[in-house]
Amino acid sequence: MKYFINSIFLLISILVSGQDTVKVMHYNLLNFGVFTDYCTVNNNDPADKTAWLKVVVDYYVPDIMAVNEIAPSSYYQDIVLNDVMNTSGRNYFERAGGTNIAGSQIVNMLYYNSNKFGLVMQDVVEHYLRDMNVYKLFYKSNALVNGGDTSFLYVFSAHLKAGQSGDDKITRGQMAGLMMDYIETNHITDACLVSGDFNLQNNLEQAWLNFTANDLGIYRLSDPVNMEGIWHNNQDFASVHSQSTNITSNGCIAAGGMDDRFDFILINDTLKSENANIKYINGSYTTPGQDGQRFNGSLVNPPNSSAPQEVINAMFHLSDHLPVVLKLEVQKNNVLPDSWSFTPTMNTHILTIPVLSLPTLNGAPLPPGSYIGAFYLSETNEMCAGNILWDGQEDIALVAYGDDITTTIKDGFAEGEPIILKVFSVVSNTDYYADADFNQSWPQNNGLFVSGGISAIDRIDAFYLQFHSIEINNNWNAVSSFLIPKWRTIESVFGDKFENIIFMYDGSQVFYPPAGIEELWLWNSQSSLIFKTSQSFTIDVEGIPVSNFTFNLFAGWNLISVPIPCFVSVEELNSILNGNIKAIKSIAGTGTFWPEKDIYTLPELIPGNAYYIYVLQDCSLIFDRCD
Repeated sequence: MKYFINSIFLLISILVSGQDTVKVMHYNLLNFGVFTDYCTVNNNDPADKTAWLKVVVDYYVPDIMAVNEIAPSSYYQDIVLNDVMNTSGRNYFERAGGTNIAGSQIVNMLYYNSNKFGLVMQDVVEHYLRDMNVYKLFYKSNALVNGGDTSFLYVFSAHLKAGQSGDDKITRGQMAGLMMDYIETNHITDACLVSGDFNLQNNLEQAWLNFTANDLGIYRLSDPVNMEGIWHNNQDFASVHSQSTNITSNGCIAAGGMDDRFDFILINDTLKSENANIKYINGSYTTPGQDGQRFNGSLVNPPNSSAPQEVINAMFHLSDHLPVVLKLEVQKNNVLPDSWSFTPTMNTHILTIPVLSLPTLNGAPLPPGSYIGAFYLSETNEMCAGNILWDGQEDIALVAYGDDITTTIKDGFAEGEPIILKVFSVVSNTDYYADADFNQSWPQNNGLFVSGGISAIDRIDAFYLQFHSIEINNNWNAVSSFLIPKWRTIESVFGDKFENIIFMYDGSQVFYPPAGIEELWLWNSQSSLIFKTSQSFTIDVEGIPVSNFTFNLFAGWNLISVPIPCFVSVEELNSILNGNIKAIKSIAGTGTFWPEKDIYTLPELIPGNAYYIYVLQDCSLIFDRCD
């Protein structure tokens, strides 16, 4: 435990604002794990290719690697992940999910540094020849300090049609057009890279024009090195030629020497903006292994000193393509709302949030790149006491800070104060209140702050804030709500009307100040409150929908709330419980459902009210959601 907590403070201390450099690589791996009548286990051995690729990755260490021509089998995709990316002291790489809608022998894949990036989503631009893959990444900024802007990066990986016939060129144009349509249709103006083996010989082809001549500049792509022209067999472009690494073929690798620029990473205009959170570093685009002296020659002859000989040899044998690489600069600015900033103190309560808790936002999975925060009250002001980035891939630990008693202001939770959970979506730039279930096997499991405490969250659901007005009568009342109040103390819910409460009871706890009893002070998700007031008024409950619709009832009388915002038929409830209900009665009224006595003056349960229910046997009552 001490080591875990110290590790958190170490992370906090090293995560500071500034810039980060991200290296991106595209690589055609040439039938990695794919066997044909010409690429066989003898001239295309996966074990050899794995060893050569490891040499290349160990030397260049990309943060993001998009590859073409890997087998559709997850077996070979995992070999690259486990035996190449996560070796030599690296254990933080992850990969995207494989796709093969087109049913091709070869597919694309993305590997990424999970210390820097999380995968928000992936998609496919479909074409009958091959899938063209879309990956949306988010940069993991210094969220443990004061929260940070989540910057998104799109990476497209595509392998366009090979060949130089008229039909081949038309197909390439179609594939490029489909990708650009996807970019426009989805209004992709975040940082965007389009990478792949495009099989282009010049910049006059329709595919190239589709990429670069878009009328809408915000979607237009460009060549980072600005070397457009007739690339094929043209010595003027020798410094960017990426194919072929060999003069002669071993049966699998293409022959002919270096005379084509087939491999590209194109960038959109956002990556060229000086004010962008992610931008291309000018002059960083390179073709590893290419020293400009390879025209119509091999990678190894004449001698190549652009990289260590072991690396040159590995690229020579691995593929007939060279990789291409560029670097991006990422700004790590703290731009969460000011209300999400907080002050670290020596008093902490750790809230572990496992991946299996499956956080949601308005009923859908919480988008990776969102933040989860803990908030407290300073008088009537809501203040942040800690937040953390949710990447959807790893368990996280939210550190909630307690009040520092050496200061004159409240700068954290008081002991025993309810922890208010909120979620911030960077997509909508909005925060939402959240409800959680705490694991009962952990020491602190009631959602209250304890200095030195540690809790585990089994469920966390965030929603838009909603409202429920409840009319309170002078004298006795029995109320409930289909909302969980955003601030759980009963005093906060009642506001200045709280002073009118004379007596309150929730079935187990009592609030009765004249007798010095104030054990009832929280409004929970299934609270039913019976109370007496000195005057009539209205309370406006602000909160989020109740998530738990199940009531575990014991034989005899039970107190229940109405956890949904619609009227509930008593006859239907009785049918659901197979006639196990003996009676239901309104507490602060005369309505009664008592079939045995032929009394049916309570046809429906009304949201906002609370009721007594008598069941013949122990059972569970589950309310259906409203239509």
